[in-house]
Amino acid sequence: MPMFGHAGILITGAARIGKSSLALQLLERGALLVSDDQTLIKPGLQGLTATAPAGLRGLIEIDGYGIIQLPEEKTAPTAQLALYVALMPHDQSIERLPEQTTQQVLSVPLRRLALYAHDPAAAAKIFAALTYRLLDYTNV
Repeated sequence: MPMFGHAGILITGAARIGKSSLALQLLERGALLVSDDQTLIKPGLQGLTATAPAGLRGLIEIDGYGIIQLPEEKTAPTAQLALYVALMPHDQSIERLPEQTTQQVLSVPLRRLALYAHDPAAAAKIFAALTYRLLDYTNV
């Protein structure tokens, strides 16, 4: 689970779909890693807070290489969740202009972004979703 600034990004998807690979792409763009593979999520006054389970902070898996320990400056102890990213296999359709743009997590709505696994523009799309306001295209 990476974060830009204070905005945490919960990346979801099937096993081996590319969640850690996407997290590594985001780290290259300046994100910090809160957790990989397992994330503790707790509701609070400001929304949902995410942390890594004890002993897993700063660890990330690289397929074909193994588990590495990131330096302290590439990690964060906690983040406020701001975006739910659903990684989809290429054989499933992603709506171009979806009606639903939120996902309930512990009864809290998070902005939702569906992406194909291994989309070369995935990190840029996540950055745009966090940075720019979503338009109501029905009134454009």
